[in-house]
Amino acid sequence: LPALAAVADPAPQRLKELRDIFVREVAKIESTLIAGLDQSLATVQASLVQAGKTAEAGSVEKYRTQMMAAFKTGAPTAVAPTPSSVTTTNPAEATKDRPFVNALGMKFVPVPGTKVLMCIHETRRRDFAAFDDARPTGNSEWRIPFPLEGESRETDQHPVIKVSWLESVAFADWLTEREGVRYRLPTDDEWSKAVGGDEFPWGNQWPPTSAIGNYADDSTIGRIKGDYGSIPGYTDGFILTAPVMSFPANNLGIHDLGGNVWEWCETPSPQKPTEKILRGAAWNRGWRNHLASSMRTEQPPGDRFNVYGFRVVIELPATAAQPTSSVSVPAPKPVTSSPTLPVSSSPSTATKDKPFVNSLGMKFVPIRITGGPTDGKTLLFSVWETRVKDFAEFAKANSVSDAAWQNLSAGGVTQTGDHPVVNVSWDDAVRFCKWLSKKENVVCRLPSDHEWSCAAGIGATEDPRLSPAAKSPRGVGAYPWGTAKNPPNDFANYKGMNDGFAFTAPVGSFSATADGLHDLWGNAGEWCDDWHDPAIRAQRVIRGHSWENFGPPRTVNWRLTMPRDGDASMVGFRVVIELP
Repeated sequence: LPALAAVADPAPQRLKELRDIFVREVAKIESTLIAGLDQSLATVQASLVQAGKTAEAGSVEKYRTQMMAAFKTGAPTAVAPTPSSVTTTNPAEATKDRPFVNALGMKFVPVPGTKVLMCIHETRRRDFAAFDDARPTGNSEWRIPFPLEGESRETDQHPVIKVSWLESVAFADWLTEREGVRYRLPTDDEWSKAVGGDEFPWGNQWPPTSAIGNYADDSTIGRIKGDYGSIPGYTDGFILTAPVMSFPANNLGIHDLGGNVWEWCETPSPQKPTEKILRGAAWNRGWRNHLASSMRTEQPPGDRFNVYGFRVVIELPATAAQPTSSVSVPAPKPVTSSPTLPVSSSPSTATKDKPFVNSLGMKFVPIRITGGPTDGKTLLFSVWETRVKDFAEFAKANSVSDAAWQNLSAGGVTQTGDHPVVNVSWDDAVRFCKWLSKKENVVCRLPSDHEWSCAAGIGATEDPRLSPAAKSPRGVGAYPWGTAKNPPNDFANYKGMNDGFAFTAPVGSFSATADGLHDLWGNAGEWCDDWHDPAIRAQRVIRGHSWENFGPPRTVNWRLTMPRDGDASMVGFRVVIELP
């Protein structure tokens, strides 16, 4: 008997696994039902308030509060977060903890730095049904369920899919007429502010260790057309779309900004003005670069697909109070002039102490390259990031109509000509370099990823034969400032540091490296010439951190990625000159 007892019996373990699966599935169903009931009661409550029946509305709210409290007490611990039971029917009073709820039961919270309230969930089938019933679109595709064998059908709580940008706008216009407040799609910038500055919507860790959104996991592979990868070792419990708010909200209280469905934005593509931007990726995406917060795609406004949905925002009146950051921003510190250095009028004679200056006033110093295709050569690196006034000369000479790079401001700070130009795509940066090459009669270009590493002092420690994706860190690497976890406040322009700048800083505001380069860290992320993964050719490399994304601390070898035609208020570029 003792010998038999020592033999592991697999049956109890399997029963435990089956029990755990059953508990999780029941929790999901129960959570969805409770959330749906709460949303229905919220609609009743809002209607009573609008009818002036405040006592009855109070009774409904009390019941909702009791119901949610009872559910939280008795529900399994694995349930998804449930909607807040404390709401307001006045958009101007909305907060994260007290969202505005409209007559459809859609909830909205403020997005700091904007003048909008954003819906905390993607537009549901039930919301779109109310619109399509009242004002038929002629689109019956969205009503057709999208099942797979073994996968439950869509419910009213699932996000509506197979709707075009035009139909999304029509829905927002209908809501505007119905409710008397301005509804629309979010702009690309508003969506960016809602998702935040981390590499991914859930933070900076790859791969995620828990179910943080509805993405492609191993259960998706082989069951759908197309292959966009899967997250290694990840399970989220859904093969197709998930009911909205099945996953935790971000710090603003907004759910599903990553995964579930791509979300139409109001903004046209800068490179394809007839097409509209979508953000957030979808349930069928698992490649790391596709899941980045900065990921964008664009499609014609009439297109429909089973991964396209949308969410709406409410435009607040100019007098409405806006949420302010809980972090106090110090007044910008004055930029001290560096000592005037002698300059060179010839690239070939440039030194650190005697930089080459071109006709735009851009200064360049030599950097020796070790390894890679330019091994042993010397390049001239611009001592600072390309400035607004440099890019303005290019835009004027080439009749550039896209004005996204102009007049940017954040945190009460507006850029001047000496700030780094941002909101420029990789394509914009390459065009600038080609124009500058012709103007100056020298070869100007973006640095390669390896050349940038050489300028940062780590070129000799990296294998130039590897792709940037293969060299991206996994929590290993030196910090630009040394070994301490956090930098000194005056080291560089980082988010969350008491460095004197709430947005970009004028170039050269912080100390240079030993080679004479300013702002390799912070201020603006810098486009490099390379594909992040040449095998995929989907994203270009960005190096050097920025004013907007810090924490956890970034190592020197940290890399960000973005599509070549994407732009962001934290991304600019630096130019290099090839010597003969």
